[in-house]
Amino acid sequence: MGSAINHRNIEFKKVAKDTPVVPCLIAQDYQNYVVNLPDDLTMTQCYALSQQISGAKLSYDAAIQLIDLGVPQVF
Repeated sequence: MGSAINHRNIEFKKVAKDTPVVPCLIAQDYQNYVVNLPDDLTMTQCYALSQQISGAKLSYDAAIQLIDLGVPQVF
């Protein structure tokens, strides 16, 4: 299991009117972490990784400003 740690500014957006803000990661952000995505994704749109890859998780801890991204390996 590998881990990549870095520091960067992440934009947060509301997905719907009555929901909290969530981290907005675009396809290029995931590709920078060497996550393979479908070829038909628009590079500038926010993506919920769990909707693109089964078993993927993204969580955010506001208290310590930490985003945790988990992606299953493909064999």
